[in-house]
Amino acid sequence: HLASANNNCMDGKRRLTSRDGKRRRRSIVRVGGMAVPLVLLAVLEARQKGKGSDRLLQLSRGKVGGHGYGHLYYGSSVPSTEIESSILSNAEMSAAESIYIINSTSGRYDLNVSGRGEDTKDRSRTIGGPRREPFDTFFVNHSAVESYQQLNVNADSSSMVLDFAVIGYPKCGTTTMIANLGQLAPIPAGDICTPVHKTVWYAYKNWPGRHGMDKPYRGVKCPAAIDSFGTGPPILGDLSKYLPRTKLIVGIRHPVKWYSSFYNMQAANFKIPPADDIYYTEGCTRGCGKGFCKAARLFCLNRARFHLGLAQLMKTPLDEAERQWLPPEVDLSAPRVRNAVFLYDTDQLGDTNEKRTEKFWTDLGRFIGYDGVIPHDLYHGSHGRRDAPKTALIDICNERYDPIRARLLEHGYQMNKWICAYFLKGDGVAVSSKDDLCEIIEQYQIDPCNKLVRTGNETYVNTDSNATTRVIRL
Repeated sequence: HLASANNNCMDGKRRLTSRDGKRRRRSIVRVGGMAVPLVLLAVLEARQKGKGSDRLLQLSRGKVGGHGYGHLYYGSSVPSTEIESSILSNAEMSAAESIYIINSTSGRYDLNVSGRGEDTKDRSRTIGGPRREPFDTFFVNHSAVESYQQLNVNADSSSMVLDFAVIGYPKCGTTTMIANLGQLAPIPAGDICTPVHKTVWYAYKNWPGRHGMDKPYRGVKCPAAIDSFGTGPPILGDLSKYLPRTKLIVGIRHPVKWYSSFYNMQAANFKIPPADDIYYTEGCTRGCGKGFCKAARLFCLNRARFHLGLAQLMKTPLDEAERQWLPPEVDLSAPRVRNAVFLYDTDQLGDTNEKRTEKFWTDLGRFIGYDGVIPHDLYHGSHGRRDAPKTALIDICNERYDPIRARLLEHGYQMNKWICAYFLKGDGVAVSSKDDLCEIIEQYQIDPCNKLVRTGNETYVNTDSNATTRVIRL
């Protein structure tokens, strides 16, 4: 029956006509003339160009809003709750005479409902995941027999290849982000920072079998991509060259909270120098590692300058007015990254306001091409060994770390000045709510320990009258 239904086409459209006795309830649905006795008809159709064959229709059972009305969805990318509330209302289903599934030229599957009466409106609605060209066409000579094959330049010009890439920053909610996006795409929880050609191979050939064959999206997580931009593997440059339609997702965080979290995670796993050692506070201008720290050093205070990596995406003019808030290491000759970018702060992932939270995951969904609210019930954190000795961890609010906090707060002061005034106005930059995000970023210049206050000219004062050192000049 499935094969029979799949062959009934009319002018590139598939018509589903309801057989209705009283025009109130439906238990029989006709697919191209064939009666299907289901209360739910779920249709998945994807044409592969050049293959000359269609995937079979998939039928399943269910109810909509407690009634026996059929509804449509594509794969697992649109949950039934979303369909019930926004695809077709009960009134529309009662009045609908025909439903069309159209293989959209925009790369998505469109639904058109038509019927009689005031309750039904002619309309189109995009549903499901993005259309894919055959896998081999992504690669040079249309050959991808091994993972080392090279992608075509602009390999995603005809259809999406990688829908998204979570590219930073470490300890900025990337694990939670990928756990939730992993409900749409087969993605491992760990960081995958391989060359983009191999990443695409893994995303299509390896990960679906391990993380979900029925997930229609494709993505990757590599927080080091923006963190090492200009000093590490050319991941962002390659994404821009080969996959410019891949959407980039970047998380940032209050620099003091970031440093404390990052240091304690490392201290829980490895023996590292004390946090107030010059090993972390010394900068670098040549032969640098991540974040312009001394080479081979895992992290230093410079890595908290999240705006440096954002600036290197070249989304803004980087004129003299904005460069006053940027680190001097910004490379003005760097090529522009063509990919669109979505910026968030970790506080948005843990927001207890349900309305803002739903808006955030809806906006992110729209950014990556998902129609609905991304499932967001998962939280994951990486804290290091649970049995780590407490003596290895630091309390960042301790007075001995005042100089470290002062430097981090200065980075936060500059980020607050530049991100909201310049970066968020950049070409291809998206956020969930600019006002909400800027309100969070404004706190970057404020000491979360409520001790240090900036008095100007890179000078901070400890408001605790019992503090050994009251004034800190950077």
